[in-house]
Amino acid sequence: MVQTLPERKLRYLSHWKPELNGGLDYSSLMLDSSAGFALSRIDGRTSVAELKALTGLSADYLQNLLHTLVGQKAIHFEKPMDPDKLSHRSPSPPAYLPSDMENYRELYRQHFQGLGLDVRISRAQKERGAMLSALCLDRNPAIIREIMGNQNVTVKQAQIIARYHTTTIGLSALGKKNSFLFDHQLRRYLTRSQHAPVLLLRRAIEKLSMVQCFSLGLSREVTDKAKRQSRETLRILFSQAPQDERVQLILRTEGRCLKTLNGLTLGGKTIALLCRKSQFSSILIRNLCSFSGLTPMLIRHLFRQTIVRSNFGLKKLLLRHSNCPSELKK
Repeated sequence: MVQTLPERKLRYLSHWKPELNGGLDYSSLMLDSSAGFALSRIDGRTSVAELKALTGLSADYLQNLLHTLVGQKAIHFEKPMDPDKLSHRSPSPPAYLPSDMENYRELYRQHFQGLGLDVRISRAQKERGAMLSALCLDRNPAIIREIMGNQNVTVKQAQIIARYHTTTIGLSALGKKNSFLFDHQLRRYLTRSQHAPVLLLRRAIEKLSMVQCFSLGLSREVTDKAKRQSRETLRILFSQAPQDERVQLILRTEGRCLKTLNGLTLGGKTIALLCRKSQFSSILIRNLCSFSGLTPMLIRHLFRQTIVRSNFGLKKLLLRHSNCPSELKK
């Protein structure tokens, strides 16, 4: 059982992609079922943030599990993971610090608060640096539009607007700089804003991968509007994706993505690739059974699995599927 170490933060490791140590006998590890499931998802390509979304484990539990696995030499890590040093080590520096925001607010009060709209618009067209960042705190959407048209505007100022501005018209001006929508921090603020326009959210989310869209749709930190848009985008990306990428998404999410994809078809090659897989987990089989596009060919293949033959519940789910071949029901 993994010991709880609450002082450790998952954020420090969110982009790390752990890799298994191939020379270890994993059956010798003292792990519970949740830890064993998380271990089965580690492949050297999946980041810690993606592992959290795929497994549904809490940040503290996953953090401490990774430390335990490193200590048991089950996974590789490029630097020693000293808990005392880790708790004091800073993550990647934020786009701006709280002290910066206090300075910007003070600059706004001193230089812009008492000015008329026309004057502020004129200043927004030519300011730069800290003064332009201070103007990003203006509540008038007309000012925000002029800031985004300013040739000196940077992604740092766009992040401030995405986080603090509260009008849909003002936030829609962020779409003027398409390259800014690739920024992770900007997208993070937009997906948490109740005022972000749907069109802008769509443009930001469509730049994500299918796994990222799936993870975003499960996040508790984003708005319902962002969740809906991520699910719609996932359906579009899946319908356009190559067959092997579809299979990879289904396997990496243990079929959890299929709930969002109901109503779509998997495609002949996707089914054929899944039928080449010799072993399926019970979670993956259950999620496949809930998918309306499950084909008779794949149902037959699943029916031959040892885990299905020995589990009456899984067998019953397959037999209840609307596409189940009649010869299997006899």
